[in-house]
Amino acid sequence: MRDSMERAAEDGFNVIVDFVCPTDEYRNLFGTEVFKIWVNTIKESEYEDTNKVFQSGRVGTSHVNYIVEEQRDDIDARHIMWQLCGADFNPKNPTTQMLGRFQPWHEGHEALFERALSKTGQVLIMVRDMDTDENNPFTASEVIENLKLELAEYAGFIKLAVVPNIVHITYGRDVGYVIEQEHFDEEIEDISATEIRKTL
Repeated sequence: MRDSMERAAEDGFNVIVDFVCPTDEYRNLFGTEVFKIWVNTIKESEYEDTNKVFQSGRVGTSHVNYIVEEQRDDIDARHIMWQLCGADFNPKNPTTQMLGRFQPWHEGHEALFERALSKTGQVLIMVRDMDTDENNPFTASEVIENLKLELAEYAGFIKLAVVPNIVHITYGRDVGYVIEQEHFDEEIEDISATEIRKTL
């Protein structure tokens, strides 16, 4: 299976290898460049010979990069996307910035994000760090986690960051960037985060 994987990779394919791999020795045969996912949802095999040699996977070693502990739709797949693609963001490339509370992320934010992405190909989303209250029910860290789930398919094109509670932006002359207000159709403009929070 390893040899087949390597041949396919040499031909330019992205390869997923899926099989029962009960020991560290066998996992190590795939090297450290392979992203290894341990699906830990079955506690005991129906095959006694497998149970006898079984060694549990461990995150943070050469054996396993991510552990799936339970079946829960595609949440794990989205987290895996961030781990696989998140490092592709290049901070030296032209980038569009979005600053906000995102309490919660909604269709208006999504429309703004898509337009921001179209301008430079990558976006820095900055989440304001604020005290929680009626208008800000989520901590900045919780907002970041929500954005990771909402925007997983763009993982290589986004950087997420918690920033201070910025309420004023100032700049000098000829600074090399623009600050621009975007306008959308009435349906998008009328989206209210306040109304959405009432339904949470």
